[in-house]
Formats: sequence, structure tokens, C-alpha cells
Amino acid sequence: MACAMISSERAVMEHGRFLIKKLDAIGWGLFFIWKGAALIADVGWGVGLLGVGIITLGAQAARKTSACR
Repeated sequence: MACAMISSERAVMEHGRFLIKKLDAIGWGLFFIWKGAALIADVGWGVGLLGVGIITLGAQAARKTSACR
């Protein structure tokens, strides 16, 4: 019984790590896409940094609302 519970907890932890890595990869991908688009469009520092802030806050909100903690 205890062995099955440990196995189940380990599976949940592995899934959580996978989800965190996936969210990090998505956040970095959006960051580089935004950086490229902002440079091409020449939107300026203010709008560029605002976009980075929105991406960062969105990634952190996704981490907080995900099932893994």
C-alpha cells in the first residue's frame, strides 16, 4: 500500500516538473518572438518592455494556476 502511494506521488511530481519545463519553454519562446517582432516594428523601449512584462506575468500566472505546486 505504501509503495503504491510513493509511486503515485512520484508520478505526480514528475508530471509537475514536466509541466513547469513546458511552461518555461513557452514563456521563452514568446519572449524571443516578441523581441524579434518589437525590433522589426521598431516600437521603442517602453512598448517593448511592457510586452516583456506581460509575458513574464502571464507565465507566472500560468505556473500559479497549474495543478503542480
